[in-house]
Amino acid sequence: MTEYAIAASAKAALKDPCLRARTEADAAIRAGGPVRFTVQTLAETYASADAAHAAAPQLYEHGGEVVFQDGAYRIVARFWRPLPPLPIAASAKEALEAPLAHARTEREAEAAAGMPVQAVSAALPARYASIPAARKKWGPLLEAGLADVETRGEKFAVAIRYWRPTPPDLAAQEIAARLAAPLRARAPQASLDIGLFERRAPENPEVVLVAEEGSGRRQQE
Repeated sequence: MTEYAIAASAKAALKDPCLRARTEADAAIRAGGPVRFTVQTLAETYASADAAHAAAPQLYEHGGEVVFQDGAYRIVARFWRPLPPLPIAASAKEALEAPLAHARTEREAEAAAGMPVQAVSAALPARYASIPAARKKWGPLLEAGLADVETRGEKFAVAIRYWRPTPPDLAAQEIAARLAAPLRARAPQASLDIGLFERRAPENPEVVLVAEEGSGRRQQE
């Protein structure tokens, strides 16, 4: 099994010496906190595959590769990235402009928000013709691990990562409370003294008519 670097960025992951780990659990122990397995294409381009290999001699040993993308050769790095503090917000726009706070773990986020939170990745509305175009606009966020580039049809979008507060569903709580309590009617149920093929006589409600026989009987008989 490949040992991947533990690093804050793709460039740092390609350098030695560097902490390495095979599994997420080992990486979290060595990093001192939660990590995320990351696959990232570096912005630098190369005229040939050999030139890319020369720039990162131990690329394949560390789980990386060279790809031909958008008319040039590029380096793809795979590594464990320590999770950065993510914004706490109700939407991607709020996460960018005015987050409530920042937290690295779910527990920290819940303490700051005062309610349960959910890790969310929400795409921004803008679309880009290529990954380099998206990186040109959002490079710092992508490098910091606060955003990812996702495919949307034939184009690409930048998805912001953040903690979203999730208030308890009041309707769900009400249903749960009703299921937990015994069912009681507001008033005692009257006796079922009218059959399927019976009806009360219009001229005398105390008489019940039996439809299939055409005869009648008095109530409480």
